[in-house]
Order: sequence, then structure tokens, then C-alpha cells
Amino acid sequence: MSALVWLMVGCGLAPPLPGADSGVRFPHAEGYDAAALHGAEALTVGTAACDACHRDDTTAPTCASCHEGYPHPVGWLAGATHGVGLTGDSGAAARAPCAECHGVDGSRSPTCTSCHSSYPHVDGWDGTGQHGAWVRARGSATAACGSCHGAALEGSVTAPACTACHAAWPHPDGYADPRLHGVADLTTCATCHGADLSGGSAGVACAQCHAGFPHAADWGVAHMPAVELQGQSSCLVCHDDGAAPTLPAACGARCHGGTP
Repeated sequence: MSALVWLMVGCGLAPPLPGADSGVRFPHAEGYDAAALHGAEALTVGTAACDACHRDDTTAPTCASCHEGYPHPVGWLAGATHGVGLTGDSGAAARAPCAECHGVDGSRSPTCTSCHSSYPHVDGWDGTGQHGAWVRARGSATAACGSCHGAALEGSVTAPACTACHAAWPHPDGYADPRLHGVADLTTCATCHGADLSGGSAGVACAQCHAGFPHAADWGVAHMPAVELQGQSSCLVCHDDGAAPTLPAACGARCHGGTP
């Protein structure tokens, strides 16, 4: 039996083989089973030409013969569908099937970044100087990261919540009130606002609102002339808890053993 007859039997006789004008090279070149070859060609000319032979009712292999998740089902574009399992300790294994077509770094078309402008994340992304600065440059963390990390950044089946690392972030409504943020652990704040709370990757320093804070090492001595120079109002932003609404009373209650 001639090679042409075998070819016709293998392809099920119908529909006809793709013509030269289809853009598909047939017989396929050596090494054509590599995704970088047949995948790139399929993306360029479309899969209709491939369907002439690669159907369930023929002896030719289908895409699903090698690619468990392809063709992708309806709704695949939803992050909660295709993003499941891609992060965390087991993420590398989960991404391996995707890498066959999309590349280990997600750079083959269609790329991950065609929808997720910062994904795959670069090395060191968990450092605030990376993702924190990136988010601030775009103005909205929910808009930039919400597609994977949840609309309110509360985490999802695809990615962790911001609060997994930042206990007080995203900040709740009214967090600018010192009665809320003033009781926070400063070491937690330093993660984004800098070790000396001078801004850090968040770009917001305590001193922008509190001229004398963080207090200097010698503040126990220096605070008295500072108050005389600046007045009490700047201190009362933090040192007025309602129970001691004037600075002398607050000082006495907090540090000096009682009301002076």
C-alpha cells in the first residue's frame, strides 16, 4: 500500500488534508511534536487546518493526547479556573503542563502577561521593594492584583491574601485615625513604610503627618523643648486618648506617674 493510501486512512479520508495555502507544513518537519514548533504554527494559522487530521474520529493524535488541559474548556479564562494551584509550594508542578505551550516563564503566546501584567512574578517579588513599589506606581492594588489575589485582596483559590504577610494591609476604612494606626506594631509598619518609617516602598512617612515622629533616641529629654517650640497640638494627635484630653494630663497619665 502506498504512503498516500496510508496517509488517507490515517486521516479518516475526510475532510481533505490542509492545502499549501493553509499555512500548515505537511508532512510535518522533524521535531514537529515540540510545542515551540507545532504550537507556534497553530497560533499563527489557527487550529482549523490542524482539525483536518487531528480529530477524535481519526488515528492521528489530538491535542489532548499530549496536553491534558487543552483545548481549554469554556470559562477557562476565569482566574479561579486556570489559576488554581499555580502558586504555593506545589505551584511548580502545577505550572509544568502550562509551560509546554506557554513557556516556563509564561512568555510564549498567549503570554501570562497579556492578561496579568506582573505575572509570572520576577525573582524577589515577595520583597516590598518589588511588589510594593510596583503596586504604588499603578495607584490601585485591588485593580493591579485583584484578578488573582481577590477583589479585596483577601486571597483566593489562586493566590494568597495580602494579610498573609501584612497583618494590617489593606488598611481598613478610617485607618488614618491615629486611634487605629497608632496602636499598630511598628515593626509591621516598617515592612512597607521603611525601617525608620521614613516612607519605604509605600512612599508614606509618619513624619508627613507627625512632625516629631518617630521620636529620636534622646526624646525623653528633647520632647520638652520640642513641645515649647511646636505647641501641644502636634503631640495631642497621638497622646490624646479621650481620657486625658490635654497634654499635661496625658503626660502625667502615661509617663510621669499620675496627673501633674
